[in-house]
Amino acid sequence: MKSALLFLALCSTITCVASSLEELLRPRVSASQLSGEDANKAWRQVVDAFHKNDMVKAVELGKLFLSSGDLKTSAFQLLGVKVMIGLAGGAQSGAMFENREDQEEKKRLDSERAAITKRYRELTAIYRDGDARINELTLNRRRPVPEGSPNHLECLECARRMDAALAEMETMKVPIEQNKQRMAEIAGKADSGLKPQTLELLDMLIEADEIEAAFAIANTYIRQIGNDFDVAKKQQDVVRLQELADKASKIVAILQAEIGELVTKKFYWEAKEKTSQFVGKVEQMNNDKNLHRMVRARIALDTLGVEKQIKAGDESYRLIKGLSESDFTRAFTEFENFKENYPDYPGRQELDLWIASVKVKSMDQIIAKLDSDFEDLQKRIDPEKLRLFISSASSVSRENSTTFTKQRDVGTEGTSGLMELGLAPADARLVQSKLQGMAAAVSVVEKIGVPPDRLIKLAEIKSTVLALLYSTK
Repeated sequence: MKSALLFLALCSTITCVASSLEELLRPRVSASQLSGEDANKAWRQVVDAFHKNDMVKAVELGKLFLSSGDLKTSAFQLLGVKVMIGLAGGAQSGAMFENREDQEEKKRLDSERAAITKRYRELTAIYRDGDARINELTLNRRRPVPEGSPNHLECLECARRMDAALAEMETMKVPIEQNKQRMAEIAGKADSGLKPQTLELLDMLIEADEIEAAFAIANTYIRQIGNDFDVAKKQQDVVRLQELADKASKIVAILQAEIGELVTKKFYWEAKEKTSQFVGKVEQMNNDKNLHRMVRARIALDTLGVEKQIKAGDESYRLIKGLSESDFTRAFTEFENFKENYPDYPGRQELDLWIASVKVKSMDQIIAKLDSDFEDLQKRIDPEKLRLFISSASSVSRENSTTFTKQRDVGTEGTSGLMELGLAPADARLVQSKLQGMAAAVSVVEKIGVPPDRLIKLAEIKSTVLALLYSTK
């Protein structure tokens, strides 16, 4: 027995290692799967608006996308929305700069321009107010004012302030021109920064199999910014990849048709093996790496749920192995479900042997517990009353023998029959709860097989439990 258990444990360890190795060697997840469903939906709305050339809507949806803190977005989605907003002309000033230094310089120039504009407006107001006051005092310069009079002195003061304002406005021409030139240079950098970001985005979209989005962005770039060799070349690549994407979808549809029946029969591991063979055949017949990648990416979406079921099968396997030593009753029930749900599980034979090895020990424990509970039951009820009660209830027991294991609520109404046997309400509730547990144990023993030497004893326990359970109706 020890050697058998050691063998099974060794097999289990090897299976675990193999599973881990398989996980390590499995093709990496598609980039589109790194984002949440809500983010994917919002991203698709931006792409659709952009594809339809509805730039106003694209900018509106794009800004909502970037400002939402609840979306689990991927890197290519964030960059994609940013570039699309930039191409649509809705990006904030300086948003498309490639480095932080340019961003800081743009902020400084904006602040400088705001200060210059504010001061220029102040000087303009000083000049305008002075000129208006002089016109008021001189009737629009048609009436002279007496020299030395208060009006004459006020006119002189207004003229002085106007001259000072004009002089300061003249000195501001240089910084205004310098700011204008520097702002033009920075704007040029922002425009030039859009190209590398667009090319980077196109590569990311191609990698993520977002061919339609890549095609729309390449078209918009050329329409908005102008013809560009690098972007045009990338656009040609996208067109070719779009054709490959259509071919990949048709190839995967053929695969799904071939393994559909296996999935219906729950032969998931056979379906997985056939999928691997199918992919190998595709790669032998066509050497285009992009097509291979697209086919694998579409298979990784697991539309038929093969990988999902395989993962569930592995988890169920581990659960049964874990329960088999601590709760064999539940382990056996899970094992019955396992055989039905995963008929071609590769470790099925090993699990059969494991359950068989634990079954003997667990059966002894279950029967010993039944014997102990039965003895305790007999001590609580008068033997003669119990014998007469069972005799009178035997016909009911036979009629309901197929359903006697149904669980019943423990309560005063459900224990009336037990109290007729002389049990106090508290004892009756305790006995009823124990009867339910014994019924479940008998059911398990019957399912996994009753040892020949225990048939008579088990029949006696079953008939007693059955009769007492239906006395609680």
